Amino acid sequence: MKKTFKLIPFLLVLISFSLFGGSVSTLALQYNEVPISEQILVFDNNNTNRLPNNFRKSTDPVDNSTNLNLSGLKELNISGSQQFSKFNLELLKKQLPSDKNLVFIDLRQESHGFINGLPISWEGDGDKANMGLSYNQVIARNNAQLAKIKIGEPLTIKNTTIVPKEVYSEETLIKENNNQYIRIPVTDTKLPTPEMVDLFVSSVANLPENSWLHFHCKEGIGRTTTFMTMFDMMKNAKTVPLNDIVLRQIKLANLEDKEKGLESSNRMAFYNKFYAYAKNGDFTKKFSEFNN
Repeated sequence: MKKTFKLIPFLLVLISFSLFGGSVSTLALQYNEVPISEQILVFDNNNTNRLPNNFRKSTDPVDNSTNLNLSGLKELNISGSQQFSKFNLELLKKQLPSDKNLVFIDLRQESHGFINGLPISWEGDGDKANMGLSYNQVIARNNAQLAKIKIGEPLTIKNTTIVPKEVYSEETLIKENNNQYIRIPVTDTKLPTPEMVDLFVSSVANLPENSWLHFHCKEGIGRTTTFMTMFDMMKNAKTVPLNDIVLRQIKLANLEDKEKGLESSNRMAFYNKFYAYAKNGDFTKKFSEFNN
């Protein structure tokens, strides 16, 4: 049976990494810093017949009992959710405008993909799988881990046995549906590195005007809300106060009681700097160089 992912032999993964300026020895050294042996393969969810959790759109109504400035929110053309399965991806897309250029922004640093349409990932201690790896190393490791899953060979994942009939990456799934895919690897529960902020800004700053961006991480809470907030700042920092942008994104997702860390001092310090960068409005200049 055809393997949708088009499995890449591990040797080719090493060769592709070297083309990006690495080497086999460097790859091995970097991988030893975050051992694959400490990662556990898990199902992200088995949700196949309803929308993924924490799904929201910028056009949804927002509780505005505190009189937040909602200017520009409905025009953002963005949405967010937890990791979707192959099956509820179609349900999700039915909730989005059919006349828009759909762009899926994958914020997961941890290796992940799909077996028989169900989302799986490699979970690391403290949600730190792949932390410390560069972008190219994350992609190489993700491909290598998916390539080790054998078609037709039973696989037990947390007491559930599954026989893989097809294995593929999220990029493959999204592109086979004729949609655009962007990956911005961010460690779960952490803020994005300056390099990943730069990658995000350069990836979205010049998208076509008719684009709709769907953000997701594993649960659709921390990383997803952070990047939806950043995009809101890119579009509205010149007219909407920082606190209003932060709070309206939290309210949009109904996350006030789920994720107190969304307003932590470290996150707010990051937001303050990105807000100043967005308000400046020159996205040809890297965030990593702003105020340096």
